[in-house]
Amino acid sequence: MSGITLFEAAARLARVHAGRGWSELNAGEQLAVVHALNAGLSQFWQVVPSIYRRQPLSLSANERAGVSVSVTAGSAEVGAATFTASEIGRTLQFPSGDDGAWHRVGDTGALELAWGGSTGTVSANVLPDSIPLDIDGVHVEQILGRPVFIDPSGSKHILWLRSQEQRENDLALQIGRPTHYWTEMRGMASGEASQMVLRLWPCPAGLVRLQVNAEWVPGRLRVADIGAAGRLNVPPSMVDDFLNVAGGHLAGAPGFNLISLQVSQAAASTAVSNLQMRSPVNSTPYNRVGTPAGW
Repeated sequence: MSGITLFEAAARLARVHAGRGWSELNAGEQLAVVHALNAGLSQFWQVVPSIYRRQPLSLSANERAGVSVSVTAGSAEVGAATFTASEIGRTLQFPSGDDGAWHRVGDTGALELAWGGSTGTVSANVLPDSIPLDIDGVHVEQILGRPVFIDPSGSKHILWLRSQEQRENDLALQIGRPTHYWTEMRGMASGEASQMVLRLWPCPAGLVRLQVNAEWVPGRLRVADIGAAGRLNVPPSMVDDFLNVAGGHLAGAPGFNLISLQVSQAAASTAVSNLQMRSPVNSTPYNRVGTPAGW
């Protein structure tokens, strides 16, 4: 857990660089502090050794069966709040209805494809083949190694990466125990928040449990986050260096001139050097050199 809260981090920057408390700053000045925190976090997680960005994740998702879906011929709209945000991108199985297409959830109130059958209400099963990886304000940048699927008996199965060529040949829905995976990015060019999802093949039914090693970075902060109970995503031993890095992005802004730009940037440069010198490993094997027994 971080050594300080988001409010404490923002208050320290405000006090050091402006001589005022967080609540004494105007809206523009508060925005400048949040910008400095975001820029500092981005720079911080780029310079520290990658071992600090790695974290094991335990993921789970379950099939949602018997969902009532109001469909309209020729339209992808199905009614508001039919699906949840975490179900976007998941495969739909329609036990009823006269559209034989392979559908996926396009939005909380839409399919990815227009409905090709008759207008009416049909039943759908939402299969847990797409699992969001961005959770609790953390943005996953990449998967490290291969995910592990845990079946209902508790047995573990290593998943294999499914190539683009193999995915292009998936012309029919297949349901079964997953053997392969790949990742997809959503929202990158649409203006929505970007999100990485882990997709499984074949489509699983029922409960899905996964173990994944990932490399991650914190999500972006907003002014509203400062007053919440959230904590700064920085290891406690590195908080002071981080604040110097963030302060380098704040110095020189209107209202923040207690410390000169040159002094602040020098402190930020020293902090970056300190962070880069952090050990790239968090465990060292015990090595012993000596003469073998009997010599």
